[in-house]
Amino acid sequence: RGQRDGVYGPDDVPQRSSFGVSDLNPESIEGYDARNAPFGKHAAVGSEHLTALQENYLQQLALETGLHYRRLSDAAALAEAVQIPEFALPAAVEVDVRWYYAVLVLLLLLAIFI
Repeated sequence: RGQRDGVYGPDDVPQRSSFGVSDLNPESIEGYDARNAPFGKHAAVGSEHLTALQENYLQQLALETGLHYRRLSDAAALAEAVQIPEFALPAAVEVDVRWYYAVLVLLLLLAIFI
């Protein structure tokens, strides 16, 4: 309908990881307290809540995981990408077709009684 359903604000998305032990240098963290504020007492500021394509990060992640990254800008690019043989994984799959015959029999029974 072209109407906004909701938006994320800076407080809705973690701007940095604050779980576990801080791997940052304690001397460089303003408001550092080993027990109560290992990441500093000030809130993290950032723009992680904004929608943005982090293409360099995605390319690096694909390289590290052995996957492929391909930017799909339109439907034609998607159609082209799914035709690339290196993205395919051929597999034999058993398919149950008994329901076709059941529907055919039901239609024939319906035709007989009508």
